[in-house]
Amino acid sequence: MLTIRSDGKGRGARGRWLGALVVCALAAPFGWAAQGEHLVISEVGYDTANEGAGASSEFVEIFNPTDHAIDLSNYYLSDDPRSYALVSDFNYSTTGNLVLLPTNSDFIHRFPDGLTIPSGGVVVVCADAQTFLDEFFGGSLTAFHAQQGYPQLVQCNRNGLASVPRMRPAATNNSQTSNPLDGLSLTNSGEVVILFHWDQSSDLVQDVDVVAWGSALSQSPPLNVDKDTDFGGGVDGPDPDANASMYQPDAGAPASYAAPRVRQGNSIVRLRLIESQEVTSGGNGITGHDESSEDWSVFGDEAASPGTTTLGVPELHVLATQLDFGRVAVGGEASVELAIENTGLRDLVVRGW
Repeated sequence: MLTIRSDGKGRGARGRWLGALVVCALAAPFGWAAQGEHLVISEVGYDTANEGAGASSEFVEIFNPTDHAIDLSNYYLSDDPRSYALVSDFNYSTTGNLVLLPTNSDFIHRFPDGLTIPSGGVVVVCADAQTFLDEFFGGSLTAFHAQQGYPQLVQCNRNGLASVPRMRPAATNNSQTSNPLDGLSLTNSGEVVILFHWDQSSDLVQDVDVVAWGSALSQSPPLNVDKDTDFGGGVDGPDPDANASMYQPDAGAPASYAAPRVRQGNSIVRLRLIESQEVTSGGNGITGHDESSEDWSVFGDEAASPGTTTLGVPELHVLATQLDFGRVAVGGEASVELAIENTGLRDLVVRGW
């Protein structure tokens, strides 16, 4: 048995093995082990083949790297950087930023009541289920669910496939209740997607994860979360008291941190659970991080693969080998030394070596 240890930060830890080798391969699937503190947006398919109004195949994939199942009833998904305004006044205009009026193509959706994402599980939120399944799974919901881990599918189209759950309007008293633009409309040139939590009573929302791509961070103003600027005087939500709560300043990210602009049919994909460059304290995140400060430029430009992720799987790299074939007889064994680096977030135990 060989244990290749991780430093827990994905920076790489090395293990050595010396012994007899005939054939060696690392091809077996590894068991799941928790590695994260909160849900993450693991893939965004914003430039799909079908992007028509009401019949789009665009999607956002969410992964649970924690050690427990998470109830999504009070989780929200939006592409509006000021979606948190729903707490105080959903159609506010005090800063000139009207949120989700009927003429606004941005969206904000609340997850279905009681939907739970298990530890190591994946939920894909798509614009329209049938269009999504037609493009990626030959029209088959069974084929989507047959992927490893049994991923879950949710759609934004309230008139979509009856067998697929639907996202809910963000609140019962806002314009989206009657807004026909109830899909998942993502701008190819640049956009931000925000996953956040709100318990329907607190003054403040909690950022869970944010992803920005393309020109989102180079626009003026940047399409990034900036709650402190909008609500510097505090927010008093629907809780019983009349006391306002203050957001922490959102640092934001420079334009160079935007995820890549992908070609049609590809997605931006989170390659590691480490949130690169993210400020880990004093933020508005659900774990105290500043989710607006991550470096998304390290995301991959990959072929779309909704419902599956390699996040959490140990990453092994053979750094060097020393193999002496000169003294090996036919049918004999060779002495081999492997230096292997584990850049995953947990120790890896390899048996049968």
